[in-house]
Amino acid sequence: MKLIDAVTDIATQLGDANLDAFASRGQDHFVRAIHELMKADLDSDKPNFSFYPAYHRVEKLMDFSSDNIFNMVTLDVNRILNIYPDPSVKKVFYVTVKEVSEIAKMAYNEQLQPSNEEIVVYRIGNDLRVIVSGTDPTFDVSSDKLFMDYIREVNDDLWKQTSSSGTDLNDNRGTLLTSGTLVVGEVYELEDFISGDDFSNVGGSNIDNFFFVATGTTPTTWT
Repeated sequence: MKLIDAVTDIATQLGDANLDAFASRGQDHFVRAIHELMKADLDSDKPNFSFYPAYHRVEKLMDFSSDNIFNMVTLDVNRILNIYPDPSVKKVFYVTVKEVSEIAKMAYNEQLQPSNEEIVVYRIGNDLRVIVSGTDPTFDVSSDKLFMDYIREVNDDLWKQTSSSGTDLNDNRGTLLTSGTLVVGEVYELEDFISGDDFSNVGGSNIDNFFFVATGTTPTTWT
């Protein structure tokens, strides 16, 4: 269902067939319903991100060179799913995500402090902060980067009340592609699958009108 359909249905049932009085209220309820459904799914034992692919994102190469901080304000992060090293870099270190309440304890307990191969990451508001070993850390804050797998916040400004064709997040078509490379973490729709092509290696399913978040850049076959 497109947003315009949902809003029209809600407003019509309230006696506002022309969307004069209740369109904005209908949109507010619709977006809040999406938020609650997403929260329930994320809090479940086995969340299914394919239900809301446009909100599932990957931020590549987070830069902590400024005071060990990466600011996430432009990403509008709802929930962080995973933080991990740049897969293309051959360096041995691992990431441990901690709550702020755990950070204070590290000052009094050496066993809780990061080893040379460990990075501790914690969130305060829209800032992600890293702590590395004070001796000889493998992770170089000034140059090394991290990846973040996350769910974006559900906001009204991501939805448009429009009757144009399409069924994606904004109910508008994006750029039509027939070849080239994809961007990891971006959402794509396989609008018209052509037999012989294969998008399964980049997160797609080889059927018409399938939405997916790209997990790679180069489909097996796209000719």
